[in-house]
Amino acid sequence: MANNEIKDIYDDIKQYVVDDTDLTEDYMDKINRHFYSYIKNPTDKKEETFKRLRDALIILWLSDLFKQLKKQVLLQWKIGVATAKTALTNAQIKKVISKALTSDKIKDLIQANLDKSITEITYVSNAIKVNSERAIADIKSNIDKTKKAISTELMSEFQEFGIAYFVDSAGRRQSIKNYINMKASDMAINSFRDAYLAELSRNGVQYGIVRRLPTTAIECDNCKSFDGKILAFSDNNEGYMTVAEARGYNLFHYFCFHYLDPVSEPDESKKEIILSEENKKSKERNDKKGRVFGLLS
Repeated sequence: MANNEIKDIYDDIKQYVVDDTDLTEDYMDKINRHFYSYIKNPTDKKEETFKRLRDALIILWLSDLFKQLKKQVLLQWKIGVATAKTALTNAQIKKVISKALTSDKIKDLIQANLDKSITEITYVSNAIKVNSERAIADIKSNIDKTKKAISTELMSEFQEFGIAYFVDSAGRRQSIKNYINMKASDMAINSFRDAYLAELSRNGVQYGIVRRLPTTAIECDNCKSFDGKILAFSDNNEGYMTVAEARGYNLFHYFCFHYLDPVSEPDESKKEIILSEENKKSKERNDKKGRVFGLLS
């Protein structure tokens, strides 16, 4: 695939992410402003007003965000299919159309991944209510303190993210704005990559070489092992590692910028893959969780 084509795709994805992040930041700022207004003067009337505004803003944010994400994801599906057709021509691969993997099935896969991500974002958004309800409960239970003292303590506690954060599996506070920044990027990249790989597979591609989108992000130890290596699309592979097996070692992980260029013939010099310790740890974790991978996510 031509470098300028990949750069254009990456630049488009970056712009989508900026738009989604800006949208989220705007709504989170509004929610936090109403929260700070309440804790400065935590009366029952202020509490009622804050809750009403908080809930309305969350609904509006999710509605606007999901509209944007759906539009972007479906666009990346179309770009992935179109890019695959160009890559097939450039690699001079003879098309052997698979009737088992249709364009509609590829689109259904993209939609299923979108639905899953929407569910995850909705779950994360609930943290806003949880955080604010905890703060309200603290205010009501500390009746022996002055309102000024309570306000000062809460301002200090919520200084970094306000109430627009969630607690991850490691117990760390994570900004919802930053989460959407990564999630939107991951969704766009995955939609492009899955549509792209599915279209290659549908046209009979057997092997691909691992490439990376032109990001300035530091490459992780899960991916370095696979750079420039050839993977097979199926088990009938002359000993080459399959894409599914590579996924088990965490290639194409969350927020991963790699993809595959089709090759007409495998290259023995690009066959051997030396796995890192991080790859092995990832495989152990995935096996322990019972995760099963395929060509697509």
